[in-house]
Amino acid sequence: QAVSDRKEYVLLEIKNSIQPFDTILSEKLEKRAGDLEIEDTESMEKIEKNIQTITHHLKERLAEMNGILANWNNLGFTYHSTTRIEPSELLEWEHMLPEIEHSFNIHSTAMERWEMISKSWELENNEIQNIAGKLEHTETFLEKIEELEQEWTTLELQTASIIEHWEQYGFDLDIWRSRTWWKHMKKEGKTRQQHKCEL
Repeated sequence: QAVSDRKEYVLLEIKNSIQPFDTILSEKLEKRAGDLEIEDTESMEKIEKNIQTITHHLKERLAEMNGILANWNNLGFTYHSTTRIEPSELLEWEHMLPEIEHSFNIHSTAMERWEMISKSWELENNEIQNIAGKLEHTETFLEKIEELEQEWTTLELQTASIIEHWEQYGFDLDIWRSRTWWKHMKKEGKTRQQHKCEL
């Protein structure tokens, strides 16, 4: 009876500890355990240890994944608003992780550029702010930041051209370069963005 109870315990442990993570693996282990002879205590002990090792490994991987998501969330980033996953989602997330990590690296760099531009221009752009930090929108976010940077470069060139034009006539515009230039950039940046929103 004790040996039979041990086999039932093994099957229950597979169902409770491994099935939530991986139903296919769980079915294989259940079949292996079910095929064991009740009197084969050595094989029973071996499969028990395997189950314990697999369970521990799966729980560690789940904790590591949730640690990554928590860290991203603390930094202001999410993927489809997910901040924590369940055991049944682990394998899918491990499969997607390299691509999501790539998006995170791109998005976090673009976010730094957006913060610099928005602060310099005192700029508010709801379209950008609504997708900032959302890793599933990384491609769109990056495109919009690059558009802003192109506008920034265009304004710099236009401003430099104006300064050079008047300096040719002997005007000293060093003060304008260092002070008014920034006000001009902010004003132009806001105006262009407001115009885009109105369109």
